[in-house]
Amino acid sequence: MYIAVRLRGHAGVKGDIEETMLLLGLKTPNTCVIIPENVVNRGMLNKVKDYVAWGEVDEKTAVTFGVKEKDAKTILHFSPPSKGFRSLKLHYPKGDLGYRGKAIGEFVRTFGKFDHKNGV
Repeated sequence: MYIAVRLRGHAGVKGDIEETMLLLGLKTPNTCVIIPENVVNRGMLNKVKDYVAWGEVDEKTAVTFGVKEKDAKTILHFSPPSKGFRSLKLHYPKGDLGYRGKAIGEFVRTFGKFDHKNGV
């Protein structure tokens, strides 16, 4: 399963990229979505890599956020991290954007409190 967090807002985003983020369920900044791991979702995440941080979910992260079904989409809404982001213009490892692999679990756990919503 993949986990993606939208880090950047709507200003200056091309229409097709914004549409892809809406299809993923990433409507606003600090929204997190856990989606099934497949070729289609990976392609969509690669398309929006300049606006989100994403990677593979580990078991600890799945348990922390209450993911029960591997084929269901789980949407979480976070408050921003208490110590802020490193950079919203640079890619991982220098900044926060892009593919993080298994390190996404630790990144997501640094966020503040969240509201849990299942489904779309």
